[in-house]
Amino acid sequence: MEIKEQIINMLNKHSLSEKLIYEFFSDSKEVRDAINSLIDNGDIVRHRKELYTPKRLGLKKAKVVAIKDYFSFALIDGEEEDVYIDNRGLNGAFIDDIVYLRENKKSYRKEYEVFSIIKRSRTQVVGELIFDEEWELLVSDVSSMDTYFYINPTSIKLFEGNIALCKITKQVGNDVYLDVIKILGNVNEPGVEISKIIYKNNADIEFPIEVRNQVNEIPQELSEKDYEGYEDFRDRLIVTIDGEDTKDIDDAISIDKYQATAPDFNIDDDYPID
Repeated sequence: MEIKEQIINMLNKHSLSEKLIYEFFSDSKEVRDAINSLIDNGDIVRHRKELYTPKRLGLKKAKVVAIKDYFSFALIDGEEEDVYIDNRGLNGAFIDDIVYLRENKKSYRKEYEVFSIIKRSRTQVVGELIFDEEWELLVSDVSSMDTYFYINPTSIKLFEGNIALCKITKQVGNDVYLDVIKILGNVNEPGVEISKIIYKNNADIEFPIEVRNQVNEIPQELSEKDYEGYEDFRDRLIVTIDGEDTKDIDDAISIDKYQATAPDFNIDDDYPID
C-alpha cells in the first residue's frame, strides 16, 4: 500500500496533525510530498493545524460557475443543479475555481459557503484600471464585489480607463495583489473588449501554428467550381450596412429601375360618363 493511501486510511478514522503523521513513517520527505500532493488534489484538507478527509468535515467538492453582485452559484461534483452561495461566503474564490463547500446551517435557505479553495482557475486577471486616492485598482468580473485588486508598483505608465492584463502575486483574504503584464488599450478602443473577454476566459489570444498554417493554405480566389449552385449577382449594385471587411452580411438590398407603361384600355368603355 503506497504512502498516500495509508495517510487517507488513517485520516478516515480520525484527524491528525502533520507532526503525528510523520512519526508513523521513516521518510519525512516522502511524507511531506505525499501530504502536499493530497492537499493539492483535494483528497485531504488542512484545518486548524490538523489534517482531515473532506467527508469528516462534511465538505463537498464543487466548481464556482457564476458570480453576480451579491450571490454566486457552484456546481457540486456528481450533481446536476447549481447551489447558492451568498457572496459573503465566497471567501475570495474566483469564477471557475475548484473549491470545497460547506452547508451554511445558519441560513434560513439551502445555502453553501466556500470552506477552502482546492485549485485556482487562473494566475492572471484582466480588467479596467481605476484610481482610488493612493491606490491603483483593477475592476474585474471574475470575483465578487468584496474582492479588491491592488496594483503593485510598476514602471508601466498607467491611465484610468485602460484595460490591463495582470499576474496575481499574492492574495490575503479578499485582497489580491497584481503585477501589470501589459496594457491592452483603452476601454473604448475597438477590439479591446474582445481581447478582454479572451483573457478572462483563459483562452489563447493567438491561434495555434497548425491553425495559421491551414488558413494560409486557403485559396484567395474562387474557382469556377465554387460558383456551382449559386446565382450570380455580381453585376448588380448591392447596398448593405455591414463594413467592407465583414465576413457575414446579414442583409443586403439591390434596386432595379423599370419604365412603367400605361395599361391598354379604353376609358370610355370601362368608365362610361353620364
